[in-house]
Amino acid sequence: MIIEKDNDFIDHLMVEILLIFFVYTIGLIYSTHQKYSPHSAVVDLNTKVAAM
Repeated sequence: MIIEKDNDFIDHLMVEILLIFFVYTIGLIYSTHQKYSPHSAVVDLNTKVAAM
């Protein structure tokens, strides 16, 4: 019974760690895209100006 409880706790902990890691990774990817997004917009603007 005690071992079963410990296993459940460890499983729950693993799930939480995976969830936090998953959310952190998505946050990192999103923030990276946010950083590069204005830069690519500026490049697009310069390309349009050059095309004119």
